[in-house]
Amino acid sequence: MTLKKDISKNIRVRRQSLQLTQQDLAIRCKKTVRYINYLENAAGNVTVDTLTKVAAALECEVGDLLLPTKHARQWLAAENRLDCKRALSPGDAETAEPPEIEAIDLAIRILREAKTKYKQSAKP
Repeated sequence: MTLKKDISKNIRVRRQSLQLTQQDLAIRCKKTVRYINYLENAAGNVTVDTLTKVAAALECEVGDLLLPTKHARQWLAAENRLDCKRALSPGDAETAEPPEIEAIDLAIRILREAKTKYKQSAKP
């Protein structure tokens, strides 16, 4: 995959993980919906300034959007697990016990499976 495609996919994956529409993202970074669609489909080149605005709107670092897609997915999954750990033990998320981590991983897997089934059932 090319860097341009990785950036496009990472923007889309991050936007969806935050449950934002393209319109929500466009408003956050002061761009048009058409331009966000253009970015997510790797239709052209993105400037550093635009990438900085998009990263800020997606609450991440520019470097996160530059990661190869496989690594970006792993990073996002790790971030989701850490958020779950924080919810379980807000005082000290990094010291969650192994049984809690296993439960979190299971919950994440179940939610992803449910999301996949929902998406498949929504297709015409």
